[in-house]
Amino acid sequence: MRLEQLFMQLNHFLQGNTVFEKRAAISILLEILMIFSRNDLKSELLKEMDRQIKIAKCQPTCRIFCNNLRNEFY
Repeated sequence: MRLEQLFMQLNHFLQGNTVFEKRAAISILLEILMIFSRNDLKSELLKEMDRQIKIAKCQPTCRIFCNNLRNEFY
């Protein structure tokens, strides 16, 4: 929920033309990056990706895509 709110704010401020709106967008982007740098969040994302890979094993194209995406996190 927090990320969704931040992405909505980022989208809003990126559409602005003033320096203040651009600064707000950068500030929000840094906040999003801080959230994604948390190790516990990274661990949860990897677990979910593993679960999705197991579900998609019957679809070769999806399996290749998921494996490539997962490898980028390690």
